Amino acid sequence: MSFLHWHWPILPLEVLGEIMVHVREDHQSTDTLRACALVNRSMREICQRLLFRDITVLYHLQTASEPDMAFTTPTTISIFDFDEYEGGCTTGARLHDNFLTRDGLPRIRSFVQKLSVRFSTEGSAISHRRRTFSLPAILKYLDRLKTIQFCRLDGIGSDHYNDIEFHPTTVKHLQDSMQALPPTITHIDTRAFAIFPISLLLRNVSSSARLRKLSSMRFDTAIPAGLVYKPLRVEHLEIGTCPPPARRAFELSSLRRLTIWSKPEFPIEVDAIMAIVEGSRLTLQSLELARYRCKSMSAELVTQLDLLVTSLVACEVPTFKIRSLTDDEN
Repeated sequence: MSFLHWHWPILPLEVLGEIMVHVREDHQSTDTLRACALVNRSMREICQRLLFRDITVLYHLQTASEPDMAFTTPTTISIFDFDEYEGGCTTGARLHDNFLTRDGLPRIRSFVQKLSVRFSTEGSAISHRRRTFSLPAILKYLDRLKTIQFCRLDGIGSDHYNDIEFHPTTVKHLQDSMQALPPTITHIDTRAFAIFPISLLLRNVSSSARLRKLSSMRFDTAIPAGLVYKPLRVEHLEIGTCPPPARRAFELSSLRRLTIWSKPEFPIEVDAIMAIVEGSRLTLQSLELARYRCKSMSAELVTQLDLLVTSLVACEVPTFKIRSLTDDEN
């Protein structure tokens, strides 16, 4: 057979896709995927889907420690777009202006399934001409988004539960962001914030949305008078060290998994946990208490754990476990 007529066997696109999924798991996958996207049209399609499946954007976070800000309390935080940022992350303004709003990109926008929102107090100062928060505008373009995750706030400990508040303007921007979430959203993760207003979700997350999982360190359970809402229906609820959210905010009869992230300096709220277990006892399949590692357990903690285990056994929860976490685990 002449070499000129030799044809290499062609792998099905599904097989190529599975191979590139494993390539993506490598820590240097971005450069590899970009190179593979230049091979041909089919590889470009496969690699673009993987490159744009998860996107991370960066925003500027300011606190009352900066003297030119008019804050209502010493611990209020505000979130803005960067005017300029020289780091490796894509800023919200850059993503919106140079990627999402350009002509000919709707196909690529449809690849985005997860949006991670990071915050930093470092970098260039924000422009006084643009004190905005572009996240609501970005979300309007991501009509197939499944997960939005607010990553941890650098420099602000998640254990300062009673000391952090949002600036009223930031609350408005977050409300606009919740309103802009597409109905395809299945997971909202607000664990970056020490406390997150549950009213923002009740007011703005559509009852027809496909929301299945909700993660939060703690909810501000205050519900404004006159707010018309339907309780959130989720199958998996992850909550932090403080008591679980108000039961009237959730339809517990649909809950299948309950995960509680706990720190040594906070007590285990056995009564609050059991209130959720009782409300979901017909559907709850598993409960996990993930407690951050400490050198030794106090007698009070041992008593709390013993009471919790005894209560769970009495309720016949199908599966429950208690495990230790390191500080770098989520």
